[in-house]
Amino acid sequence: MKLPSLKRVSLVAGALGTLAPIAIVVIQALARSVPDIALYFWPTWGLLMATDGHEREFSSYLIMAASVVANAAIYVLVFALVWGVAWVIRAWRASLRDGTTI
Repeated sequence: MKLPSLKRVSLVAGALGTLAPIAIVVIQALARSVPDIALYFWPTWGLLMATDGHEREFSSYLIMAASVVANAAIYVLVFALVWGVAWVIRAWRASLRDGTTI
């Protein structure tokens, strides 16, 4: 099985890490509540506590943007780690097939 390139995995992870918080904010705006499980997809939501009482100020939007960027970075790091482990396992299995060692 061919693995996707690390570049492609990073791009997809960055997109997912950016879209997850945006989707959670939209769901919250439409439903007025967020399911508890949604916060697992946005691990940096704790940064939003800095906006308490200052929701409509420019600095609160900067804090929200920083939270989304940090979330995307976490997604990229986790996906890259999983990709690296999959690459090592694939290389190990290939070495078992052709008789070489890693």
